[in-house]
Amino acid sequence: TDIDSPVEKLLVEGLSNNPDLVSGNGIVIGGNGGDRTVTVTPNPNQNGLVTIRIRAGEATGKIFANEDFNVLVNPMGEPPVISRIPDQKILEDQSTELLPFTYSDPDTAVGNLVLTTTTSDPAVVPPENVRIVFPLEPVIGRAGGAASVIVTPAPNRFGNVKIGVIVSDGTLSDVSEFNVDIAPVNDGPKISEINDIVLDEDRTSPAIPFRIDDPDTASANLIVSAVSDN
Repeated sequence: TDIDSPVEKLLVEGLSNNPDLVSGNGIVIGGNGGDRTVTVTPNPNQNGLVTIRIRAGEATGKIFANEDFNVLVNPMGEPPVISRIPDQKILEDQSTELLPFTYSDPDTAVGNLVLTTTTSDPAVVPPENVRIVFPLEPVIGRAGGAASVIVTPAPNRFGNVKIGVIVSDGTLSDVSEFNVDIAPVNDGPKISEINDIVLDEDRTSPAIPFRIDDPDTASANLIVSAVSDN
């Protein structure tokens, strides 16, 4: 209070001795008259000790009172983050290109982060066919990491599969999910090997077994014919 100036005419401001932790914009004076409040908001991803000074004075700039108090900002576990990976379109029996992504964590060294993958349809894309590829140069410290993922469908399988790449610090995690649309391809039929035979003149060969198969067509619907080069 000020016996010479009405309280509603006093100027009240907040100051910080550590702007990196709490900037001036992070100190908000509220209330009116003699009943005031102060709200302190630290800068993102910052922790430590800061001293806040509340200063009250007349409009002329004459300072009548200062009051200091400390604010201890405890560190909190921030989750890791991973960049987005765009959806992909490929043909049956093809792999995606190497799909790059980045990941980081403000509290954890990149070397301590764990990357894992998921597949929504293991029959079309088995888990072991989603591979993380790391750069040749190791990543040290807390700087962001970089890697790539490559997706290979199972042979002769097609469909739409959602792939997830997860980064975890052991407690918190983030995921980048993307769709892989695998278009079908009409694969040709296959016939098993038939060994050469020797046949006497004026004789008929015995029945020679062989197998036919087509990944896209039932064997009963295949047309089988034979031709001779002589």
